[in-house]
Amino acid sequence: RLARGVALVWPRVGRAPMASCLVRVCGWTSGCLASSLVLLLALVWGLERRDALYPGYGIDMPSSLVGRVAVVTGSSSGIGYEAASILLNLGAQVIVHSPSQERAAARAAS
Repeated sequence: RLARGVALVWPRVGRAPMASCLVRVCGWTSGCLASSLVLLLALVWGLERRDALYPGYGIDMPSSLVGRVAVVTGSSSGIGYEAASILLNLGAQVIVHSPSQERAAARAAS
């Protein structure tokens, strides 16, 4: 299920999806496979270079959050709930916040 305003587009040529048209055009010849491999390697190399150019790009999490307090908004469901669970497993005290008091109490109890 997609979010409101987001469309999933799968290009079509005639009646066949684009992927099958590429198979027909390339015939999966060695040239087509070689160019695909070059594109894949360029993508991987580019991702490694991006991390080198932006040293603060990743998130460094301590192995323990004992003695820390975390406030996670929207922690009664979805991503907020999963983030609160991870922080709780790392030892932090987690303050559960939700628009619904009943859902917040139920999640805090679990």
